[in-house]
Amino acid sequence: MSESWGAIYMPATEDKDPSMSGFESEEKAFAYTRKYWCKVCRSEYARALNWKRKGVDIVEIENKLDTNSWEDFENYLVKYGNFYPSCAAEWIIDRTDIIEEDNEREVG
Repeated sequence: MSESWGAIYMPATEDKDPSMSGFESEEKAFAYTRKYWCKVCRSEYARALNWKRKGVDIVEIENKLDTNSWEDFENYLVKYGNFYPSCAAEWIIDRTDIIEEDNEREVG
């Protein structure tokens, strides 16, 4: 059986729940969530992706930042963007069969 992935929207309500399952990969599930991100988060992600395409390892640059300096981190985000901006935190991406097992445990 091949893996199936789901994207669960954590602030979902009865009126708004864009959660979806049945994706072929984690990457496709994550890509689905991006259409629900705000403009600022999509822009941050696009900047990060642009640097990656140019061969720049922005994660390595981030790891070298002074963790005590908010100004350094803010300058980093402005220049390099972010692969996981705040809108990404509203989603859980996981294998669908794992999600279904968790739901069965909660019900049963």
